[in-house]
Amino acid sequence: MHDLAIGCLLHDIGKLHSKETEHTEIGFSILRKVREISLLSAHIAYQHHERMDGTGYPRGIKGSEFLEIAQVCAVANLFETLISVENMPPHEAIEMIMTQNGIGYLPTVIQAFVRSVPPYTPGMKVALNNNMIAIVTRIESHIQRPVVRISSSKQEISLANNLNLMVSKVLTNEGLEKELHI
Repeated sequence: MHDLAIGCLLHDIGKLHSKETEHTEIGFSILRKVREISLLSAHIAYQHHERMDGTGYPRGIKGSEFLEIAQVCAVANLFETLISVENMPPHEAIEMIMTQNGIGYLPTVIQAFVRSVPPYTPGMKVALNNNMIAIVTRIESHIQRPVVRISSSKQEISLANNLNLMVSKVLTNEGLEKELHI
């Protein structure tokens, strides 16, 4: 776990010295020279843009050559890119990542990610399938089914306990204005 944490924290260190496509090799070179950092952590930095199908970089490795521990970092890095660079809502980013199950990444890695990362985070504005507008307030018993507060009534409802209610849309401020006809 220590090697994974260090590798994830330092996976983009090569960006301090290079362009996007070269940063994995430069990061690996930097990290493997540091005595206190394991070679496994350095390989996480080296492989975090690889894919099991061989379409990644820098080496285009396939299958079991792509270390499972590096895949954990790769999936987290993909998620971060989708939500922060591509401005994709978290639930859509998770859906996109699930399409890579067994193609880009091991099913065990994808499944662990989906079980650990909530698609609807506290503060997110959502529309429910009953046409009510709500805000996600917390996650309790089920990571995929948060507790929401209905905007009109201030009533809190656990989607985990109300299986007939579903999030139909995540609203931006503009989307919220349209839904409320403001």
